[in-house]
Amino acid sequence: QNRFSDYEKRKEQKMLEKLEFERRLELGQREHTQLLQQSSSQKDEILQTVKEEQSRLEQGLSEHQRHLNAERQRLQEQLKQTEQNISSRIQKLLQDNQRQKKSSEILKSLENERIRMEQLMSITQEETESLRRRDVASAMQQMLTESCKNRLIQMAYESQRQNLVQQACSRFHRCPAEPVGKTQCSGAPDRDRPAALDALFFLPCMWLALLPPSRAPGLCGPPLGPCRCGNFSPLS
Repeated sequence: QNRFSDYEKRKEQKMLEKLEFERRLELGQREHTQLLQQSSSQKDEILQTVKEEQSRLEQGLSEHQRHLNAERQRLQEQLKQTEQNISSRIQKLLQDNQRQKKSSEILKSLENERIRMEQLMSITQEETESLRRRDVASAMQQMLTESCKNRLIQMAYESQRQNLVQQACSRFHRCPAEPVGKTQCSGAPDRDRPAALDALFFLPCMWLALLPPSRAPGLCGPPLGPCRCGNFSPLS
């Protein structure tokens, strides 16, 4: 009976262990099922999250691609505009260089023309100065000639006047009276003419001989001719 009791106890113990094992197995299976369900749910969540993240990344990549395309288009337009500006500036620089070259040629031509005009003006001034000096020399020569001529005329007049005065004085003291019927003598003494008649002829001649040349022609007309005594000759 003790053995049976022990057997029963062992049997109960085995049953309890079996029940405990089954309970644990069921609990483990339940936990495994829950874990599988949780894993499946987490997997679905992860897949959904991955899908959402992938969609978001694809949307971001698409947006970034559009932004890159727009930026590339803008850069291409800017590069094209820059190339056009550079080409326009190069063309403008070439035109400015051409204009500067033409301006330099024009300035050089003007400078050459100015130098030529200065040379012509210098030559003209030299010719003018030479002509002026020539005219001045000619005028001075003419003045000297006129002065010498006037001096010679004055000297001749002074000499002739002195001779006339001396001849008049000599005639006044030497010539005797001639007859009234005779009109002139040839320098010989005329004893029949009164002395007063001789004075009437040679005193005016002496008065004119004493006058300067500038007044004698104006007062008495042309120079004196031969007097009645034959001792006076014309002044010219």
